[in-house]
Amino acid sequence: MLLDVQHLTKRFGGLTAVGDVSFALADGEILGIFGPNGSGKTTLLNAISGLIRLDAGAVALDGVEVAHLPAWRTARRGLGRTFQTPRVFEELSIWDNIRLGADFRGADCAQPHADGRAAGWLLDALEPERADWQAQRPDLLPHAQRRLLEVLRVIAMDVDVLLFDEPAAGLAPEERRSFAGLLRFLADRLGKTVLLVEHDLDLVWRVADRITVLDAGAIVADGAPDAIVADPRVRALFTGRRADA
Repeated sequence: MLLDVQHLTKRFGGLTAVGDVSFALADGEILGIFGPNGSGKTTLLNAISGLIRLDAGAVALDGVEVAHLPAWRTARRGLGRTFQTPRVFEELSIWDNIRLGADFRGADCAQPHADGRAAGWLLDALEPERADWQAQRPDLLPHAQRRLLEVLRVIAMDVDVLLFDEPAAGLAPEERRSFAGLLRFLADRLGKTVLLVEHDLDLVWRVADRITVLDAGAIVADGAPDAIVADPRVRALFTGRRADA
């Protein structure tokens, strides 16, 4: 298991935002996580990535405990993430925003398991756009494109585990289909492990190998997409919404 989360618990005062959550992901696996608003999805990502401290539990990345590490050290060990609100460096060009990800995994900080495939593929694929993006500032981009810019920067980091927090929000239908293909490419061709928090159920069902459903900070269902569709606890949470894509 590349990412192993055991009994993760995070409280804010008397409120348990995430309670006793456990799961594990293997190389090249996509886990989709969804649930109602306030179910603890983003808090879970914050705890895994080191942005907030756990109250209980453990997080292991490639066999190494990282729950006690600051976020930047967890990233150096091979974990990258995006945020609900895109975090973009406004003073840099679009191209330099992407290159920051590749620079982060430079020779002085590269881990033995990072072979440069994702960064090399990404930068080669975007080379035709480089001239246009070299001078263009990200503040000219619409919100959906700013979100994709952050996704590209994280991919360029060439980390082994990618945490995406609602990356498809605001994307047009065709952009969502392209993004779904990108996720499968990352997992199937580059061996990346993906944890995907997303409200677009069609997208989750299209790309996830396994789905975990959260409610009130606890796991109420976990399994293959077909099993989740048939789970009455999930149907109760999403009454009237189809999840058979």
